[in-house]
Amino acid sequence: MNRQRLLPILAALVVVPAAFLVLSAQNPAGKPAPVGGATVAKVYTGKAADGNFQTALNDAIQQAETAIAKTGADLRFEWTMGAVKGTRGGIAGTREVTVEIKLP
Repeated sequence: MNRQRLLPILAALVVVPAAFLVLSAQNPAGKPAPVGGATVAKVYTGKAADGNFQTALNDAIQQAETAIAKTGADLRFEWTMGAVKGTRGGIAGTREVTVEIKLP
């Protein structure tokens, strides 16, 4: 093979991986950067005064969705269960449930 033909091929083999490394280092987690410098909280807490766990969980997830929608990012997100707390009883018959979710 001619050296003049080989030189651009070798240059491409060096430049393309180097460019990939530089770009991936700017966003190491592989997650999209928030638009306009907006940030999203990492913990969301939902509450249900009637003691319904699903209602409290839905409230926390809705809060996370609302916050992520403001960043302009795709609404697909992962979450993990954090703390689950509750209060029950007393003269007033309290049945409150609090659910905490965390975003990675």
